[in-house]
Amino acid sequence: MVQIYNGGAGFERALSRGKSKDGKPKATAAATAAPAASSSAAPARAAPARAAPAAAAPVSKPTAEKPAVAQDATLVKLAAGMGVMSDLEKKFIELEAKLVAQPAGQAMPGKSNIFANNEAWRQEMLKQDPEFFNRLANGQSPEYLWIGCADSRVPANQLLDLPAGEVFVHRNIANQCIHSDISFLSVLQYAVQYLKVKHILVCGHYGCGGAKAALGDSRLGLIDNWLRHIRDVRRMNAKYLDKCKDGDEELNRLIELNVLEQVHNVCATSIVQDAWDAGQELTVQGVVYGVGDGKLRDLGVVVNSSDDISKFYRTKSDSGALKAGNPNAPLVQVTKGGESELDSTMEKLTAELVQQTPGKLKEGANRVFVNNENWRQKMLKQDPQFFSNLAHTQTPEILWIGCADSRVPANQIINLPAGEVFVHRNIANQCIHSDMSFLSVLQYAVQYLKVKRVVVCGHYACGGCAAALGDSRLGLIDNWLRHIRDVRRHNQAELSRITDPKDSLNRLIEINVLEQMHNVCATSIVQDAWDAGQELEVQGVVYGVGDGKLRDMGVVAKANDDIGQIFRTKQ
Repeated sequence: MVQIYNGGAGFERALSRGKSKDGKPKATAAATAAPAASSSAAPARAAPARAAPAAAAPVSKPTAEKPAVAQDATLVKLAAGMGVMSDLEKKFIELEAKLVAQPAGQAMPGKSNIFANNEAWRQEMLKQDPEFFNRLANGQSPEYLWIGCADSRVPANQLLDLPAGEVFVHRNIANQCIHSDISFLSVLQYAVQYLKVKHILVCGHYGCGGAKAALGDSRLGLIDNWLRHIRDVRRMNAKYLDKCKDGDEELNRLIELNVLEQVHNVCATSIVQDAWDAGQELTVQGVVYGVGDGKLRDLGVVVNSSDDISKFYRTKSDSGALKAGNPNAPLVQVTKGGESELDSTMEKLTAELVQQTPGKLKEGANRVFVNNENWRQKMLKQDPQFFSNLAHTQTPEILWIGCADSRVPANQIINLPAGEVFVHRNIANQCIHSDMSFLSVLQYAVQYLKVKRVVVCGHYACGGCAAALGDSRLGLIDNWLRHIRDVRRHNQAELSRITDPKDSLNRLIEINVLEQMHNVCATSIVQDAWDAGQELEVQGVVYGVGDGKLRDMGVVAKANDDIGQIFRTKQ
C-alpha cells in the first residue's frame, strides 16, 4: 500500500478528486476514483504479459484468485495505524490543508538508509568544502556529457573521480544513441546547445547484459525492441564477430563495435552538426570500461568537426553559413593518424579495431583516463577484490530514476559504491509510458535484476521544470518538456496560489515527482511484479542541490491496491 508520512507536497490533483465543484466532499464512492489521465500517464489497457524468459529466475505466482479492485481505490492510501479517519475524503482534505500551509521546497528528511547515507555524504562534503553546495545552487557548468549504460557497476562520476556538477549524464540499456529516441536527443540538445559541454563521452562496458542478450535468441519481452538496435550492430559486423574464437571474445568485440556505432550516431545528429557549424568547441569520444578491473579504455576515436561526418549523414544548415567541408576528411580521427576516402573510413576504422584483441584496448592518456586510474587504485587499496567481485554479475537493490543534471549523481548523493544502484537518467526524471528507453530500463531492473526499490528522484532548481514554467521555445526538447507542462496544467489550481516564482518552481518539481511515481506504478511491468508477489516498492524523493539534502516525499507504493482504477490492468 502507499504510505503517507506527512502529506508530502504535490497532492492537489489527488485531493481534488474528492471534492465537488463547491469544494465540499462528495458523498459517493466514485469520489475516490483515479485522477484524470495526462499525456504522460500509462494507457488504460496493456498487452497481455509474456512468460518470463529462461534466463530469468522463476517467480512463483499465488494460486488464489486475485481480489477484486475496490471501486473506491485511490492513487494513494493512508497507512494503517497512523491516525486514519474512517472517512478517507476528510483525510485528503486535511492533507490538502497541510500542503497549502507547507512552504514549497521544504519536504521532510526521510528515515530509511538512503537518507542516512545521504546525510553522511553531505557532512563529508561540507567538511572538505563548506561552500560546495552553495556553488552548485547557482547553476551547473559541466564540461562532460556522459552517455553510458544503466548498469549498476558503471557510475560515471565515481569511475571518472569527478564530483557533483562536473558530468551531465544520460544512462539507458547498453548506452544506445538512437536517432528517434527523444529522451537521448533532449539530453544531447540541452547539454550541447545550452550547457555548452566540451566533451561527449560514449561509454560501453565489458560484461554488458544488453549486448549479451543481443547475441542470444531468448525472447525477453518489451526490451527486445530496444535491443534490436544492438542486433543491427551485430548484423552489420557479422564478418568480424564470426572470427572470434569464443563467446566471451565475441561479446567483448560486439561491445566495442557498439560504442563505435553510437559515436557515429551522436555525430550524425543535427544537434552536434549545428554546434560544429557554429564553431563550437566539441569532441565526441568512445571509451570502454572494464567492470572486472575498473579500467577505462580508449577506443581510439575522437571526432571534433563537421568535416568528419560521412556524406550520407551530413546535412546543411538553413542559414547557408555552412563551412566548406574537406571531401577527403575521415569520419573520425583515428589515434594512429589514419587517412582514407570519406565513405570507406568507417569500414577501415572498424578493421583497425578488430585487429586488437577483444577486451584489451589500450589505455588513454587524457584527464578522464588519469582520473579513472586514480579512483581505481583508491578502490583497490580499500578492497583488493572490489572489481573482481563485480566482474560477473550485478545485484542492485535500487533502481534510481533521476535527472541528467550534473549536480545529482545517484551513487554519490546516497553514498553507495558501484554495483549498488541501477540508474536511468533523463531530463527532469520523466517516466513516460511511451518512452522505450525508460520502459526497457524498468523491465530489466524489475523483471530480471529483481530490484526491491524504485526511487524516483527530482531535484530543486531543475532546469527542465523551470523551462516548463516559461514560454521560451527551445527546439526539439520542447516535445520532451510537454509532459511536465501537462503536470503543470493538471495542477494549476495549486500552482496559481503561489506568488513567489521560486516557490512555484519548487512545488512543480515536487508534484512532478509524485506524477512520475504514479506513472511507474501504472506500468504493466510493476503491476506484473506485484501480481506475482514480488517484493517491490516505489518511492519519491527530492534532492536539494543547494544544501545536499535528500528529502522524502512521504509516499511509498507497495502493492497493486495503490493503482488508480483506470490504470489497473489484469493479466
